[in-house]
Amino acid sequence: MFLLIGGTLVLVYLFRWWIWCQPREVSLSGRHVLITGGSSGIGLALAGEALRRGPSRLTLVARDVTRLAEARAALIESHGTACDLCTISLDITAPYEEIRQSLVVTHDVGTVDVLINCAGAAVAQTFEASPPEVFDRLMRLNYLGAVHVTKALLPAMLSPDDVEKGDKRGVSQRRIVFVSSLASLVPIYGFAAYAAAKAAITTFADTLQQELEDMGPAVTTIFPPDTDTPGLLAENVGKPATTRAISEAGGLESPTSVAASAMHDVLLGRRRSLLGAKGRALSWATAGVSRAQQDCPLPLPSPFVAVLEVFLAPLFKIALLGFAYWCRACILWHGRKGRQQEH
Repeated sequence: MFLLIGGTLVLVYLFRWWIWCQPREVSLSGRHVLITGGSSGIGLALAGEALRRGPSRLTLVARDVTRLAEARAALIESHGTACDLCTISLDITAPYEEIRQSLVVTHDVGTVDVLINCAGAAVAQTFEASPPEVFDRLMRLNYLGAVHVTKALLPAMLSPDDVEKGDKRGVSQRRIVFVSSLASLVPIYGFAAYAAAKAAITTFADTLQQELEDMGPAVTTIFPPDTDTPGLLAENVGKPATTRAISEAGGLESPTSVAASAMHDVLLGRRRSLLGAKGRALSWATAGVSRAQQDCPLPLPSPFVAVLEVFLAPLFKIALLGFAYWCRACILWHGRKGRQQEH
């Protein structure tokens, strides 16, 4: 009898929490969204997701003027002209002062409510085959570029008026987003330069989230799987067979599916965004010191999910060990195959 009553009370509590405490997306109505790398791929798909939610202004930042114009035309054709859609041609690998001058002074972007750092690129080469300049270029594009853009725009994003527009607890409704990679969570053969740059942005985002948690925008890191974009086509040129075998095991997603899932997570204020059940499991398994349970989509309060995470930790460890041994087997097999072809 006591167990029945206790179980009923727990179910009632969970149902009440589900109805009243389930997080909801922040509205983009009347907001300003800025996306770097917004002229193609995931960045362009995120722009489409933003426009569906009715922002007053959308700014796309990329290097190529022609591709920016094409992206703007495509977005207007598919979503109309209700939003003020601006484009800025900017190389985010430039020094910080040039970036700040372009965004804050020359183009005067004003206050950004949702900043999405999506510009990036990958090079799939072993460390031995990678020229030193590859490491420098990827670090500037995938890490320092996002840091510099965020540094330039953050002061305006910390304005007090945002807290007044926030929820009942006075929490900021603004968002800062970084696009990392699954390669920053688990080692993948052939991504020595790329994974290091993405690991840097992952750690930076986690640290910035701690610093801003009680005073400013929520920080979300997106970890997309292999996505069918122009960037992936360029990455596949000269990609080692071992890297290709390991990467393709995770499947291929469309930019629209990745963007839809990511934008939902961003507007909910989740710390990490990974696509699908496998992505969520990987997030938990590699969460480290971060509070991964708060990013769980299950209809449970964080303490319940935290306990669940602790009990599932051994299973996650077994799965990661299996992945590590499978990667080792791929490396050995392709190594033997390469030596045989040489002879």
